Amino acid sequence: MANKKDKNKKVLTVEELATMIVRATSGDAKATVKQLGSKRAFFEALVAKDRRGGAIGKEGRTVKATRTILNAVGAKNGIRVQELQILDTEKKTETKETEKTK
Repeated sequence: MANKKDKNKKVLTVEELATMIVRATSGDAKATVKQLGSKRAFFEALVAKDRRGGAIGKEGRTVKATRTILNAVGAKNGIRVQELQILDTEKKTETKETEKTK
């Protein structure tokens, strides 16, 4: 029998969880994470250039820990996290613009 508390809990998707973690570690409230793929997922986190260091961490420890958490949560949902990339929002914008001109 389910508790009333269980009914009111919001279940986060892996993408929402990744966004929360990246925003918290980088300190960038506008950071976004996009999931590419369904069962074998790639995640792209768009973070401001001056905030990327927080999301990556010293020697990549923070991003490795984030990948571990996402893999654990993803395993419950049938998703395997292949990669989590921390990208600069400015570079991503430039890349989209150059692709349109080609």
